[in-house]
Amino acid sequence: MKLSKPIKIGRILLCLVFLSISVAAQTPAKAPEGKAPIIIIPGVAGSELVNGKNQELVWFRPQRAKDDDLRLPISPNLLRNQDSLRPRDIVRGVQFLKFLPHIEIYEKLIDSLEKRGGYREAKWDTATKADFQDTFYVFPYDWRRDNVENARLLVRQVDTLKR
Repeated sequence: MKLSKPIKIGRILLCLVFLSISVAAQTPAKAPEGKAPIIIIPGVAGSELVNGKNQELVWFRPQRAKDDDLRLPISPNLLRNQDSLRPRDIVRGVQFLKFLPHIEIYEKLIDSLEKRGGYREAKWDTATKADFQDTFYVFPYDWRRDNVENARLLVRQVDTLKR
């Protein structure tokens, strides 16, 4: 009994698939040397802003002093559009009033990475070559500023880590 050409090709392909599966099953997988680092970039208003002069928290705080102005100065010269507010950390959690429950913002994500994911938090300014694997970094940024400006800052920080 002669088999048609498509059936012969189908049988050959089926044999090749089974052969490749058996070879792949016999080849031991290379053990991973560690997980790639993660960078947590918060959303808009997800970074704490502090007064650069006295390190007092300005955002996120339920009650702000009158001199804690979140508005950016605006002038034709972009280099002058600066104020004293600086990003310090991501907003991990907030509590509006003492009798209200604590609201977790990025706290659960960080806890999950540490407890379930096997990661540990590393700091940008003290990172070493050993911090490359199984670590995560948080990237607080001044969310009031231009995204391109913040993206450039992130690229610079990542480049610094690579060195």
